[in-house]
Amino acid sequence: MSDVSAYSASKFAVIGFTNSLAKEVAKEGITVNALCPGIVGTGMWRGDDGLAKAFAKEGETEEQSWERNQESLLPQGEAQTPEDMGALVVYLASAAHVTGQAIAVDGGFGL
Repeated sequence: MSDVSAYSASKFAVIGFTNSLAKEVAKEGITVNALCPGIVGTGMWRGDDGLAKAFAKEGETEEQSWERNQESLLPQGEAQTPEDMGALVVYLASAAHVTGQAIAVDGGFGL
């Protein structure tokens, strides 16, 4: 798998930008937060060029790799859904005093 360092650097950049922008616009009552997803069952993991296929062991199907990675990487044992991400966004839209935060919705992936 290539470009992991660029991908990781971009994630850190978004968190830094979130913090800086939150400070800049706080006085206007604007909140800025970063949603940090874990393993979500979207094309990034499940597509033709997805990570489940890339991480498959010899003789393992994409589906078997997907299941194994959920069980081995996530303490809660299951991947997140786009709806999980949406639930946080809905909450943050009404949370006037939550700002500058990087919030993981990741099933424990970052532990």
